[in-house]
Amino acid sequence: MKNPGLRTLSGSLNKAKDLSSRFCRRPFERLEIHQYLHGFCCCPSWLPTYGGCLEDMELMELWNSPTMQDIRRSIHDGSFDYCDHQQCPFIQNNSLPLKSEIDDYLESIIKNQQTVLPTPPNEMALCYDYSCNLSCPSCRTEKTGLKKGPEYDKRMKITKDLIALLQQYSPDFYIRLLFSGGGDPFASPIFMYLLKNLDPQWCPQIRITLLTNGTLLSRSTWERLGPVTELIDSVSVSVDAATPEVYSQVRKGGSWQHLLRNLSFLASLRKMKKLRTLSLNFVVQQMNYRDIPDFIQMAQDLKYVDEVFFSLVTNWGTWSDEEFAQQSIWNENHPEFTQFLEVLKSPLLESPKVFLGNLKSYRERALASRDHRPGEASPPTT
Repeated sequence: MKNPGLRTLSGSLNKAKDLSSRFCRRPFERLEIHQYLHGFCCCPSWLPTYGGCLEDMELMELWNSPTMQDIRRSIHDGSFDYCDHQQCPFIQNNSLPLKSEIDDYLESIIKNQQTVLPTPPNEMALCYDYSCNLSCPSCRTEKTGLKKGPEYDKRMKITKDLIALLQQYSPDFYIRLLFSGGGDPFASPIFMYLLKNLDPQWCPQIRITLLTNGTLLSRSTWERLGPVTELIDSVSVSVDAATPEVYSQVRKGGSWQHLLRNLSFLASLRKMKKLRTLSLNFVVQQMNYRDIPDFIQMAQDLKYVDEVFFSLVTNWGTWSDEEFAQQSIWNENHPEFTQFLEVLKSPLLESPKVFLGNLKSYRERALASRDHRPGEASPPTT
């Protein structure tokens, strides 16, 4: 069952990899619930097959559905058949561990080629409410907000069922909740309800990663959250720009000044060790690629950013083929492709905090081309 509407990186430099000796933990640890309540074991743009629908089955039934088992089998046999090798940042960045390096509880799962798992996922990404205060062109055509009606009721029920399920878990069972990958948690009444109903007194084993555009996560918002902030140890902010001019194009409806103020506040939380990690995200497209070096510098100036995560833009159905081609700066046929490679030569990309992901082969091409003589064949990418 493939994710509808997703269009892959046709024309990308990224190639399939030999992963026969590699392992990916995600299908064995992670469940993502997306729009239509489809359950994935990874980001749908990296692994576009879902295992079932939470509306039709119980969580453990979905977690061990035949499709989920097949996905795990493909990891065991090293084929990674369900994965989009071009898109996955961990494949392209050569970040997947060797099977021989796995030395925790997954070691026995690998040894026994296990595909049915007796325990629930210990990571759940809640992406089933796409409510957002912004209308970024790469994501949606207009602001969306789910506040009432049948779809709201359906998702609120899922949320309340999740809270009840978490209350049944043993205090020894560690679980991480991540939300919201499809919108912004602070623009969602459903996810705000979830935050206000998670109490460290009954769920001390839960940890929360907030995925946000950062515009609504101010100091006052944080303080209003109350006790649940004890569970929030990670914040990932999607920014996609380093200047107000570019930000106004790629993050429509956002305030650059509000964002900078909120990022400074989040950096202060990280400084005080109230957060374990703070990361900034940048989706590379024609509108913003020139901001890449300044974005890294901005993260460095904040001092307490742990990771700067890059990824190539994907078409989620918001652009026509012509519009997407215009934004696909990573395509060798793009009229600005050469300028794109020039930007990627910046030494700022050498920072250990930069995770290039599926941008890695482009950085390699850019560096290889520095000594490339005119008339010679283009240097290969790995």
